Amino acid sequence: MTYSGKRNIDLDNIEESYDYIIRNLNKKCDTPILSTLLIKKVNLDKLFDYLEKNDIRINYNKVVEKLIELEQKELVKKYFNYFWRNNNHLLEFRYIVRKLGVNLEGVNNHINQEQDLIIEEVSNNSIKRLKEEKLYNFFKELIKELVENEKIDYSNIEFIAEGTSSKVFGIGSKILKVGIPKETFKIKNNKLFLRPLYRKEIYSIHDNTSLMCVEITEKVDTKNITEEDIYYVYKTLRDEDLIWLDHTKDNIGRLIRDNKIYFDGIDYVDKESTDYTTDNYEILPKGSLVLIDNDCIYDTKEFFKTIDYRLFEHCSVYEARYREEKRNEKKSRV
Repeated sequence: MTYSGKRNIDLDNIEESYDYIIRNLNKKCDTPILSTLLIKKVNLDKLFDYLEKNDIRINYNKVVEKLIELEQKELVKKYFNYFWRNNNHLLEFRYIVRKLGVNLEGVNNHINQEQDLIIEEVSNNSIKRLKEEKLYNFFKELIKELVENEKIDYSNIEFIAEGTSSKVFGIGSKILKVGIPKETFKIKNNKLFLRPLYRKEIYSIHDNTSLMCVEITEKVDTKNITEEDIYYVYKTLRDEDLIWLDHTKDNIGRLIRDNKIYFDGIDYVDKESTDYTTDNYEILPKGSLVLIDNDCIYDTKEFFKTIDYRLFEHCSVYEARYREEKRNEKKSRV
C-alpha cells in the first residue's frame, strides 16, 4: 500500500521512506507528514526508535509541538530524552512540554552546564549565523548580569512567547525581548511606555547594518486587557501628539510595580541609553496601564503629512472615536 503525496511512501515498508520523512521533519514549519502517517495508522514508535538509535537531528520543537497537537503525548514522554538531548532551543522546548508532567531535572541541569546554548537561543542563532564574536560577548555579559542581579540560575530563564518580530524571555522579574529592527524606534518617550532598563538597536561591526533590537523591561500583568484599555492608551498618546497604529491587547499591560528601574546600581536610564529622542520623568504607579511594545508609533504632524487624513479616519475606529469626542468637547465649550 502506498500513500501518494508529493511522492509515494510505501506504508507497508515505511523504512524505505525514512530519508524523505526526515527531510520533512527538518523543515522549519513542515510537520503535516506526521498527521498523514497517523491517519494511515503507521506505527510512529518504529520511526522514533530509528531516529533515536541513529541520533538523527530533526526540528525537535516543531515535531514535539505537532505530536502534542495530535494527542501523541505518550510518544513525547517515551522519547523525551531524544527530543531534548541535541536540542539547541531548550527554553522553548521546556515551554512546549510544560504541561506533560515530565521530569525536567535533566534538561535544567544541562541548561546550567551548557550556558552557551542559552546565549545562542536568546540571540535567535544570530551569533552563529552572523559569526559576530562581539555579539556573542554582548549577550553573554547581558544574560550573566541579569541572572546575577535576579539571583537565579540559567535554568530559571523562561521562554515566554515568539511573535512575528521578536522572541520574549523572562529572567526573574525582567523581560528580555530580542527581535528584528522596529518600524519606529527613535521616537519621543512617553509616560505610558514601560520604562526600559535597556533599549537599543544592535548593528553589525562589518557593514553597520541593523541586526536586531534588544529591550529589557519589568514584567507586567497582561491579563484581562479590554477594548476600553486599548482606547485609553490610544487617546492618551493622541493627546500628546503621538499616533499608535499597532493597537492590540497583546501590546498593553498593567504595572506590577511603579514604572521605575529596578536594578542594582541603576536608578534612571536616559534618552541616550534608550534611543528615545526625549526624556520622560513622570513615573506611573503600580496598577497603571502601560504600552509594552511601542513599535508603530508616529509623531502626529509627521504622520499626517504622509497619508490622506480622511482615509485614516475610516481606517481606525479609535481615531474616529477620538475625533468625535474632540468635536463634542468643542461644542460643549461653545
